[in-house]
Amino acid sequence: DIAPEKRSEIVKELKECMEGKVESLMFKHDLARVVQLLLRLAKSEESSFIVKELLPHVCELSKAKYGKFTVNCMLKNTSPKQRKLIFKSLSGQIKKLTLHAEAVTVVDTFYNDYATSKERTEMITEFYGKELYLYRDLLSEHFTKVIELYPEKKDKVLEELLNHTQVFIEKGLTGHIIVQHLMLQYFLHGSEDTIQELVTEKLVEQLVKIVHTKEGSKIAMRCLWYSKAKERKLIIRTFKGHIKDMCMNENSYLVLCALFDCVDDTVLIKKSILSESWKILTSSPCHKLADY
Repeated sequence: DIAPEKRSEIVKELKECMEGKVESLMFKHDLARVVQLLLRLAKSEESSFIVKELLPHVCELSKAKYGKFTVNCMLKNTSPKQRKLIFKSLSGQIKKLTLHAEAVTVVDTFYNDYATSKERTEMITEFYGKELYLYRDLLSEHFTKVIELYPEKKDKVLEELLNHTQVFIEKGLTGHIIVQHLMLQYFLHGSEDTIQELVTEKLVEQLVKIVHTKEGSKIAMRCLWYSKAKERKLIIRTFKGHIKDMCMNENSYLVLCALFDCVDDTVLIKKSILSESWKILTSSPCHKLADY
């Protein structure tokens, strides 16, 4: 903890040293930490010069190994008005940034923690293709609105979503909420045959990491329902050792319910699932999800 007087003194000194030079500091790991410190200590009006100097470079910073932490720090420690300016700098580049291994954390942080409903819609519609992006003000972040207003565009947008979903899986980006939301739109409206083809070993390995979120659990359930017996067995094996956490989570327990619903191999279920879940029931019988 820093006393208010000392804090004001530090902020004043840092501001005098950095004003007009922020851009040159940003791609050096140790100096970037100083910028982040000032963002945390200063009031939004005191650190506004940082936002102003970095706005033209937000996309480039988001892609940098250490620069992304500064952008996230800006999002956390600036005013709503300043965050709108940051979003304006990102707008139109959301798709490219989401497909970038470093920048996706910035996009996901904004989408999950700070974006308004209108901003989320704008972010999501970038993935629906250029034509629909022009009509983003009429849409919502859910694909059902696209079908309702532009039914003739359904197949084209599903093709776009499928292409993005394949890239997300291949790059291992499925742990991010915005990615899960986009994938779920395809899993809800795409063909069962194509979804079955998506359930590869690469996706199966990632499922256990996403079952605890609302969107991730829905994706995992559809993977179980639409996959072949071989892939279902692989999915069950990846759950081994995670059953306790899954049983006690309001989203992932639904995945286990779906598993019991569609898997006929009782020996495998008993060995991989029930042996672990029984221990939980005996140790936590009063847990709110125990009845399920």
